[in-house]
Amino acid sequence: MRAISALRAATAVPSDGRRQGRVFPSVETFFHHPVYPASWRPETARSPQALILHAFSSWEGTPSGAPFPLFCPRPDVREERKLRMLTRLRAFVWALFVLGLPVTSNALTTIQSQPYLLIGSSINDAVIASNFEIGANTKATPMQEINLVQPFPPPNTLAVGMGTTHDGNVAVVDPNGQFNFSDLNIFADISIGVRCARPAGNCNNGDSNTTFNGLAFPANGLTGGFDFTNLTTELNTARTEINALTATDTLDLTADGGKISDTTEIIDLVSGLNVIDITTNSNGSTDLILENSNFIINGGADSSVIFRVPDDANMSVTQSAILVSDGGIGLNDVMFFSDKNDNDTHFNLSNVVVNGISFWDLSDYVDPSEIVFNNVQGCTQAVGNKINTGQNVRLTRCGFAPVPEPNTGLLLALGLVGLAQLRRSLRG
Repeated sequence: MRAISALRAATAVPSDGRRQGRVFPSVETFFHHPVYPASWRPETARSPQALILHAFSSWEGTPSGAPFPLFCPRPDVREERKLRMLTRLRAFVWALFVLGLPVTSNALTTIQSQPYLLIGSSINDAVIASNFEIGANTKATPMQEINLVQPFPPPNTLAVGMGTTHDGNVAVVDPNGQFNFSDLNIFADISIGVRCARPAGNCNNGDSNTTFNGLAFPANGLTGGFDFTNLTTELNTARTEINALTATDTLDLTADGGKISDTTEIIDLVSGLNVIDITTNSNGSTDLILENSNFIINGGADSSVIFRVPDDANMSVTQSAILVSDGGIGLNDVMFFSDKNDNDTHFNLSNVVVNGISFWDLSDYVDPSEIVFNNVQGCTQAVGNKINTGQNVRLTRCGFAPVPEPNTGLLLALGLVGLAQLRRSLRG
């Protein structure tokens, strides 16, 4: 009845059914003419919105042979304009729908990896950490153990957060994996903490002087026998998808022998997911070296980036800072990626401050590769076979979560705006 009332109001005419020579049929006559589908009738479409959507389901508009148009326009200019606007809105909304069908957010998903600061997937000692804290950064940056290029911080960079964040969650993924902690304060989500695929009693290969949120560990904070099927599937899929992504740019360091030294390197991103291939040597055998430098990633809130390290290169960072800018890019939008097929140390950071940077080593080589942190401070994420944060770390979590492609949100927003305008126009 709401549909009939709404349409009666929209097609209100004098009692004789005529206005300036135009015949206006009743609602019942209009929709019960045999040419119109039954689904358009008010008793089938129970709301004005549903009725309109039914009517819009045909690109042909008014069915051939109908005795009057689908929307009977009033002869005044205002109503004629309304009809034209409705027609344009219909085409606009349908175009957005059709164009939006194949458009999704970035294929890469990181839902399962997001909660963890450290993810180790090898057998034996998959995660090693000692001195000082994970899930917290309670000292000013840089801490006294780190010597950096001055002045620090460099201009136009996002400040490194300070405090206890309780995000130092750890995943030991392999059923034969273990952790080894010493002189470590773990601050983590009490519902996650340190999780092992292996039974809790067998996962521990050392925990001297280690606490969990101020309490004794592993009596507190350790969960054994955890099912990491979804996480391992996500990481395996990510390796395939990251390798399949089309590069949007290249960072060519061949002329410098793969080195960034004694400088400030600023990488400007465009909107969406940037994929930057780093080249270090024409033969692919020179490591990527960042030393005594600042490496700054600059982008807006709608940008993210994956740096792909060459297949035959390791990445070594010493006495340097890798930071996001204050231009709007988030703390979960930057990844350095390697799947080098050997057992080297694929990422080696020593005397380094990071902010908003994750390191993913997804090599599936049988003898595990490593990510090594010594004297590292800041917000990061380490995902790999063996994570060795061996000495002097103060780490909080910045897990990689790329922003959606801009046109996805744009299409959705425009579609909603169009529908809202359509609804208001019909009510008017």
